[in-house]
Amino acid sequence: MKRFLAIMLSLIMTACFAGCNKAINNQFPNDLVVSTETEHPMITQSPEWPVYNTAAEIVTASSNIYTGKVKNISFEIVNMKTGTADSSAASGKTDCMLYTVYTVDVLKSYKGDNSGEIKICVIGGIAGYRENEQYDALQAAGLYEQYNGIPVVDGRCSLAIDGEYLFCTSRTAGGYDFVINKTQFAHAVNSQNYTAITSAIS
Repeated sequence: MKRFLAIMLSLIMTACFAGCNKAINNQFPNDLVVSTETEHPMITQSPEWPVYNTAAEIVTASSNIYTGKVKNISFEIVNMKTGTADSSAASGKTDCMLYTVYTVDVLKSYKGDNSGEIKICVIGGIAGYRENEQYDALQAAGLYEQYNGIPVVDGRCSLAIDGEYLFCTSRTAGGYDFVINKTQFAHAVNSQNYTAITSAIS
């Protein structure tokens, strides 16, 4: 009997270890419909982010994990040092950047304190989507000439309004959630990555 229990315990631990260390695939949402023609120059930015290979790594990197529904997409100038909105032209230009802000209604919390409405910041704008709003925000902050256009990040997740996703974020004192990297911060609900990540949360 003891030997049987030991074998069963070993199998359970092995299954848990395998699930927590399950590899993450490279499929990420590309849901937003945008225009193929742009009204303003797009300046590609290439910030460096860590890349995570397993569900356990993503869980460790994320202070907050939750499913949510995107209710709005907006654009704000955010101070990268304080993590707060700062559209003043008098603010230090080197500390401020255009961010895409996804306003999300939380559906279910998996890690961290998540409820109500959360704003998720992703650095850069979106080519072909409400570009005049991005232009106006940059102009008001005195940043448009600095970039000579609208700064964007290629190859990142593209989320649509009313879309439901699993979000993996890092929360700061500034009131926003920030992404863990450009592609692994959002996953389609009920996708392989969704299952792997939620299973890896202890």
